[in-house]
Amino acid sequence: MNIFELAAEAASEGAVLHKNINETLTLDSAKFKNIAVIGPHANSTAAMVGNYAGVPCRYVTPLDGISSFGEVIYEMGCGEMTCRNDSLILPAMEAAKKADATLLLVGLDLSIEAESLDREDLLLPGYQTQLINQVAQVSRGPLSYELDILDKKEVELGFADVVFGKYNPEGRLPLIWYESSYVDMLPMTSMPLRPVDSFGYPGRTYKFYNGATVYPFGYGLSYTEFGNELSSPAEAYLEIKLNKHEQCHDLNHTSEGYRQSCPAVFVDDL
Repeated sequence: MNIFELAAEAASEGAVLHKNINETLTLDSAKFKNIAVIGPHANSTAAMVGNYAGVPCRYVTPLDGISSFGEVIYEMGCGEMTCRNDSLILPAMEAAKKADATLLLVGLDLSIEAESLDREDLLLPGYQTQLINQVAQVSRGPLSYELDILDKKEVELGFADVVFGKYNPEGRLPLIWYESSYVDMLPMTSMPLRPVDSFGYPGRTYKFYNGATVYPFGYGLSYTEFGNELSSPAEAYLEIKLNKHEQCHDLNHTSEGYRQSCPAVFVDDL
């Protein structure tokens, strides 16, 4: 395995699936002959290297990776990541009308947040939300979008592999995805991690924040379907004492084709 294959594998295994309504993913390349690839991240290379990165010897953009699975109709949708106007949304809508499926790639880059540059809110910048909504209204096939939040390098073949089902998304969020109102609860200059009730300060990170979230720390879906049931000890067993809050379950895979090499499921609130 060379370094490029290793990067693609890391991207595939680290991909976090937040939603998969009506099992939109995975896409079948035999069924969806042409795909609209839309968004400021679709063919971006500057956004891929992140903070303090060296100069990669090559780039593979999302557009490159997706093109290996079929015919692509590409539109930027935004002139730049800040998406200051809606002038490119109409061409993006036309592309979605023609395609069998649509992939939207939106998010942030170092022009929006970086060292010494902070965002004022947690929303998508500029007209990106409008781009998503208007393209979704006219798309005649399945629509999926990637929120590009964290730094990444030459990994976009891995992204395409996940979308088309070559890999199962196994990543879990390494942080809390806060609601947009979270930024109104604390001043930017306040650094304490723990909550301060007298000031209405909610605290930071999954250790100390107990408020509402969009997605909690450790969240991530899978293409695999799981089932579990309470089990009784087999004839040969290892005895482990459980406390009153712990239960033992059998784990069964109920779907075909997507299985981790070392499956593990953590269930709470039982």
